[in-house]
Amino acid sequence: MTEAIREKNGTLFYILKNRIRRMVEMTWDHIFEGVPSGEYRVFKTDRGPAGVEWGEKSMWIQVEVLVGTMMTLEYTGDVWAHEWYERARAFTLRTMTTDHGVWRQAVNRFGEDVPRPGISPYRKDNFHQARYQFMNLLSLDRMIANKGKLTPFPL
Repeated sequence: MTEAIREKNGTLFYILKNRIRRMVEMTWDHIFEGVPSGEYRVFKTDRGPAGVEWGEKSMWIQVEVLVGTMMTLEYTGDVWAHEWYERARAFTLRTMTTDHGVWRQAVNRFGEDVPRPGISPYRKDNFHQARYQFMNLLSLDRMIANKGKLTPFPL
């Protein structure tokens, strides 16, 4: 979506915002919340049944949902984007952050830490959280500057 804005490609932006909506609606864990980072299989395969694999929810996927829904809200005002942003934000704050402000890398379906083979539990991401916060703060700044009106799409 950022690239669509940079390239001033409204068609691409609308295709991508609709894909984000579809992805969230298809993969959201409606029982325990969050977007799993496993696979979504349309058909049963040797690797598993059709549907979502619920084993792990990575932090980076949750923040990508937050960035995509905020961008959609800023440029289109779509109600679904606000609703999904709030749901994803609540899940992320409840499960991905700790009392000390450190973000977890991944949790299981129940919001418990997931040991990840080959990745130290002490490893801290230095990109996704900061990117999400800066991008969403910039979106909020633009929305405030526009006095609640949609941010004009660059044409």
